[in-house]
Amino acid sequence: ATRCVYILSPDAISAPYCNWEIDQVLEQQKKLIPIICYPVEDSTIRPEIAALQYISFCGEDDFISALNKLEGAINADLEYDRMFAKLIEQATAWVRRDRADGWLRGAVLEDAETWLANSTGKTPLPTDLQREFIFASRRERQQELERWENLYKIAEQRRIAAEKNEITAFCKSSEAYFALNRPLDALVEALQAGQRLQRSDWRSSQTSELHTQVVAGLQQSLY
Repeated sequence: ATRCVYILSPDAISAPYCNWEIDQVLEQQKKLIPIICYPVEDSTIRPEIAALQYISFCGEDDFISALNKLEGAINADLEYDRMFAKLIEQATAWVRRDRADGWLRGAVLEDAETWLANSTGKTPLPTDLQREFIFASRRERQQELERWENLYKIAEQRRIAAEKNEITAFCKSSEAYFALNRPLDALVEALQAGQRLQRSDWRSSQTSELHTQVVAGLQQSLY
């Protein structure tokens, strides 16, 4: 729940269980909406409740008017409060995992960051734990992206190295066939090397040594 409608009456004010419920609402920072159904002495009302705006069902407003006010109070900032409650629950679970798992990710993280950015002037204000949880989730996401980026770079380096080794192998094979006086086979191997070099997406950023080796193999086989 994100709201608690508290019906003020002399009996409710004096009831230990009702006061315990109010304690839970305040501790968990839920929105408290007090309504009056019987006249009560102001001095008997808890300060936390006395500071709030009452909705009276026993005053000048008729029942329908009071009910409309109650509906408006319940619906006010409803999505904000739902996110507040959800983040409290998720942040608490994150703490139970020793802050080592359970971060926000993807669109959920973006929604939480938007919620935090739009929280100015809202009640209840985001807690320190919620802020810590959202910021930690963003850091973890950034570190995750960096880890993937590093893995991608390593994989790319290995792929390029494998392609270079393959081209070099064709060049050496071409040279061997040429030495054995098998120029046609030497040309086929040199063409294989040339085709692979031509299809590569890294040759423009590399040194010309491999390119020179391939061209030399082709020229040698042709001439």
